[in-house]
Amino acid sequence: MKKLITKKLIDELRPRQKEFVIWDTRLPGFGVRVRPSGSMTYILQARLLGGRSARQVKASIGNLSKIALNEARLIAKKRLFEIANGSDPFVQNERSAIAPQLKDFADRYLDEHVSVKRKTGTHQLYADLLQSVRATPLAAKPIDQITKEDLIRMHSAMRSTPIKANRTLAVLSAMYGYASDLGIVAENLNPTRGVERYKERGRETFLNQAQIAKIGEALVKAETTGIPFRRKATGQSRKHIPKNKPPRTIDREAAIAIRLLLLTGCRVGEILSLRWDQIDTERGIAALPDSKTGKKTVFLNSQAIAYIMELPRIGPFLFPGRDPRTHRVDLKRPWQIVRQIAEMPDLRLHDLRHTFASVGASQGMGLPIVAKLLGHVDTRMTEKYAHLEDGPVRHAAERIGEIVERALDRPNRTKSQSEERRPPHAANDN
Repeated sequence: MKKLITKKLIDELRPRQKEFVIWDTRLPGFGVRVRPSGSMTYILQARLLGGRSARQVKASIGNLSKIALNEARLIAKKRLFEIANGSDPFVQNERSAIAPQLKDFADRYLDEHVSVKRKTGTHQLYADLLQSVRATPLAAKPIDQITKEDLIRMHSAMRSTPIKANRTLAVLSAMYGYASDLGIVAENLNPTRGVERYKERGRETFLNQAQIAKIGEALVKAETTGIPFRRKATGQSRKHIPKNKPPRTIDREAAIAIRLLLLTGCRVGEILSLRWDQIDTERGIAALPDSKTGKKTVFLNSQAIAYIMELPRIGPFLFPGRDPRTHRVDLKRPWQIVRQIAEMPDLRLHDLRHTFASVGASQGMGLPIVAKLLGHVDTRMTEKYAHLEDGPVRHAAERIGEIVERALDRPNRTKSQSEERRPPHAANDN
């Protein structure tokens, strides 16, 4: 698309589903690239001297929010002049610029971009992953000097935690994209590209009816009798453990929170941050103004409402923290006790969400309905439960098979066989 790039045109630009570029009609090779994320960058595309066989290069000049249009035009003209004189200004510019060290740019990326464009939980996740990179020699290396080989070594060193290794590469890739948008590195510079990821096995666990019952029994025991206190294997010697230490139990609020995870299919953060003013018991809904996928309506069944009504009102949240003005932040300790009693040490709290969805899918409710209950914006996210949809269909097939088999077998029966199969009272009727 070619247009005269003006300040008015820039102000009217809006992102689309796919990336697009508007090329300037006044200055050949000068353009504005607009990405679906909303990032807008001045770019320059040109062919080096040497005819049609010469290398064509494209590089970022700078982000529209960081550089004025007139200044971007001057930079583009200067680089075109250098090309006309036989030099490669893109390479020289990359080498002459003093790129920040990875650890410094990681801070900038988190502060300027992630904290503004991502949710708090995502920001914390990115910060934790980048913290693991700080412990490597790459932390003090300028980001434009980090190579694919460097990242292959780092990724290999994290082989004991393959999922974390893959997520770290993904965050670094996004960080390089941001650096490119700012013009700090060349547009095509992303050393994470091509680094082979570890294969990840699906971690979804669906509890069956017996296992759900086991969790229910464990919750009751955890609330009442609890489990005996045990010292850690690497802890202090037994003589330092106080005598007559009471058993480990969980509070009623924690037990209700865990039950709500199973009854609603919500994420842990969605349940713990519930506010009383979001609950509408008459309509049977909880209106969440924000969630991982944005605004969300949680449909509350009668069982969930009954548990909610048991909770005391102490502040604005259903599950208040130590300060009633804040909400509880986790269920790690209570869940550890419940898992221990249920003898399910590897079961995650998030697996309760999977279980809620699997029950719905296996009862023939359909993936669109299950997706709506989970708050999935795209039903493709729910396709992992597709194999469970055939439960009612399989039951129907078995029932039809029984009827057909009886019909097929009827002509082959002998008179004696028929009499043998007749109930006793039928013979007496003759």
